[in-house]
Amino acid sequence: MHYVLFYFFSSVFNCLSLIFIVLLFLLIRVYFWTVDSYKFFKNLGLPYEEPKFLIGNLRNYPLISKNKHQFYFVEEIYKKHADKTYVGFFKFRKPMLMIRDPIICQQVFTTYFEHFCNRPGPPVDPKKDPLSNHLINMQGKQWKSVRTKLSPAFTPSKLKDMFQDMHECCLELINLIDSKISIDNEIEVIHLMAQFSLRASGKCILGLDSDVLNNPVSQFNTICKTLFTPTTTAKAKQIFQFLFPQYYSKYLEIKNISYETFTFLHSIMREAFESRGITTNKKRNDFLKLVADIHSTELSFDTNDPTSEANKDYITESIIMSNTFLFLTTGYESTATTTASVLYELALNEDVQEKVRQEVRDHIGQWSYSSIASLKYLDQVICESQRLHPVNTSLSRQCTSDQFKLPGTDVYIPRGTHVCIPTFAMYKDPKFFSNPDRFNPENFSKENTKQLKILCPFGEGPRQCIAKSYSLIEVKLAIAHLILKFKFKRCSKTDVPLQYIPEKLFITPANGIWIGFEKILS
Repeated sequence: MHYVLFYFFSSVFNCLSLIFIVLLFLLIRVYFWTVDSYKFFKNLGLPYEEPKFLIGNLRNYPLISKNKHQFYFVEEIYKKHADKTYVGFFKFRKPMLMIRDPIICQQVFTTYFEHFCNRPGPPVDPKKDPLSNHLINMQGKQWKSVRTKLSPAFTPSKLKDMFQDMHECCLELINLIDSKISIDNEIEVIHLMAQFSLRASGKCILGLDSDVLNNPVSQFNTICKTLFTPTTTAKAKQIFQFLFPQYYSKYLEIKNISYETFTFLHSIMREAFESRGITTNKKRNDFLKLVADIHSTELSFDTNDPTSEANKDYITESIIMSNTFLFLTTGYESTATTTASVLYELALNEDVQEKVRQEVRDHIGQWSYSSIASLKYLDQVICESQRLHPVNTSLSRQCTSDQFKLPGTDVYIPRGTHVCIPTFAMYKDPKFFSNPDRFNPENFSKENTKQLKILCPFGEGPRQCIAKSYSLIEVKLAIAHLILKFKFKRCSKTDVPLQYIPEKLFITPANGIWIGFEKILS
């Protein structure tokens, strides 16, 4: 009996000892694996923020802390190293090179594009995540091929074809606001403009006559809203992606959206395909029909592997669906926030509001693409709103050359180095914008072309947002319509200044943007 007990406890002890040794070995491996990466900038001879074990410099990063938006985290490093052109920091164990000189930033986007042609991120697998096969995630030759073929869908002539649909959506928006202010003249405009953007994009891209403007709880509206609401699972995925990008999509069945969301969106887009000319000859001016017309001779459906050599230069159904999904969802969040921010600043600056209103009255004899494009002062107002309330706080690129010499130094960075362009911090830098917290559309007048080179809300260079022109026309048309019908006022619910939700990827006001509307009597 004693022998049996001795044998049992001896076996347990040996088993626990083995587990302890394995865990100790793994901890030592993790320690050296992490610490070794923290030598990156020291070995290059570049200044850097001293990292903390495992979290790097993420003490105030939104994935770790709920106190601040990531803008403040980036701005803190930017200000701390005011005398430096380059400064390193770490997201977990991943080295990030911040470039503080706007001229060099522009060169990264343009002159040195061949060395920084990719955005950082794990490789995508369309089979595992069908709606991830879009331009933001694409790299190298595939990105270039698809970008070249999709670009004609957003030329001025194509935007003119879409203009009437946008115009009709604006009239619906005016009617909706009319009905709302008869009950309460204080309206939360981010959600309102998100509904409008989804309505306009759905009509121009998919040809959908959806009821998202008048029905804010429609399935289409609700699903798009949930895509931008951060959950604990989503944040955990982000952390895992930062730590193990090589395993994120290669070995794990990780999707960015739920199966239910994918099924709903897929069914909508499939129905649109079948009624838009991809499988029929029905004529429309929406995005899907334009893509079908441009690529009708080479359109390939995904009956085989969409990533195979045979299909790599074709615009497959997977690619069209993914990019359609991208245009719909980014418009829902980014274009809506931009439009709401313009309304916010016009409400706070009534002299600017009146100047915009007069410009619209002077130039809009008839609603047309060219008349909207001629509103130059409104362009300045939008640029200044994007400076003060950008959707993205920073831009990033990945070095794709074996070695790249940093301008002005003898330092060579290796392939795979992530570069951070701190756009919002630059927008707030008094070196570039005097009195940077004040709303001043003259920052972007003809005399101040230098500032235009710093502002890049849609990115810059060949990887600039493909739908930039579409987005700007949508914003300008909505503002032009509204400013002729309503005066915008600061109200009791208007936050000054705006406070932002820390966990959100895009900059999003915590309490929304509330505006008072007053109808202009004819």
